[in-house]
Amino acid sequence: MTTIKEIPALELDTIYRIMLKRIGKGYTAEQLSFLIGAPEGYIQEIETLQRPFYTPQDLERITISLEESNPESLFPRTENETIYKIIVSSSFEQGKFVHAYYRVYDDDQQEELFRLYEEGSPEFDDMMKSEETLDLVGDTIDVMIRTGYFYEPKSPYEIFKIINNLRPEPINSYFIQFALERFQSDGNGKLRIVGSSKETYCYEQC
Repeated sequence: MTTIKEIPALELDTIYRIMLKRIGKGYTAEQLSFLIGAPEGYIQEIETLQRPFYTPQDLERITISLEESNPESLFPRTENETIYKIIVSSSFEQGKFVHAYYRVYDDDQQEELFRLYEEGSPEFDDMMKSEETLDLVGDTIDVMIRTGYFYEPKSPYEIFKIINNLRPEPINSYFIQFALERFQSDGNGKLRIVGSSKETYCYEQC
């Protein structure tokens, strides 16, 4: 049975604008979750209306992570207080993810409000086959640890930015995330995650 969710029009418009910007930047929902220091699946669950709307802190971190120079473009100004009943449909067709949002009226008629297409990304396991890139990122993080970069907690986005500023070629955040996880393993233990459920998680030197 398809679940109908209720959401204010303003919040739905904001979700749409953030998705549009995220897809335009080439970020998956999981990549954006990582960059804002949120739990796995966080962005996707909000986009599919399975989780309450973004907090003000989320929106601030999203604006920074998407490097949006005009933050107002993500947040519509409207006095529309309408509560929409929404059905979200997600599918994978011909190498693309299709995200469709339908409004449901009181007579059960449906109207498609918008549809977004997102290029399918390489599977995480396939990306990890590039050990050379992963080792390169790991070596960079190791130098950052030894030079004291992590003495103060650093957000995932801060780490992402500094590594990409140090490297001549762009590094996908998946590699950075996976390399950071290696430095938290029991056999290594050079980094730990700090933060709380209400704050972005950060990486700190042990």
